[in-house]
Amino acid sequence: PVAELVTATVATYRVPETGEMTWVTVVGSPPSIDSVLARFTKPLTDVSVSLVSRGGRRPAHAPSLPTGQIPSDYFYLSLPEVTPEDLFQAHLTFFVEKSWLEANQVHKWSIQFNRLDEELNIWVPFPSKRIDETDERIFYTVVVPGFSVIAITGSTELPELVVHVGALKIEPAAGVVGE
Repeated sequence: PVAELVTATVATYRVPETGEMTWVTVVGSPPSIDSVLARFTKPLTDVSVSLVSRGGRRPAHAPSLPTGQIPSDYFYLSLPEVTPEDLFQAHLTFFVEKSWLEANQVHKWSIQFNRLDEELNIWVPFPSKRIDETDERIFYTVVVPGFSVIAITGSTELPELVVHVGALKIEPAAGVVGE
């Protein structure tokens, strides 16, 4: 990406060209976002990307987080010219400061990435995977279907594991030898 504006709270980038179903870096800052990769369903040109950090301040239109979730950061991430059908998948790498974990007594394995479903006005949690650690930061990764308002949260307890399977259909119903 080509940086157009990068400050401590705002980053705007322009991606000159993307490929079809190939990963492309679309954002590389500001903290606490380390990088954002995206795969698009078709080649696109001149894609603009906007990332606005709100720190620990929840946007006024967003609902409160679920009980027990402590916010580290709120962000608004958007690709204004990209339709939902054009974005196949996104992958984010982010970090939390160890000083924040200690100050809030947050368990390092409880970190979640939450995306605001603006249609339903609810936070949708995406469990994150811890991938690296330095003296000051712990890095996590998460795959999401799209962008909007984002909250990086943690809690003093490990989150309850929730597994939901709906509308599962297996075809063919029985396997065929050799296929």
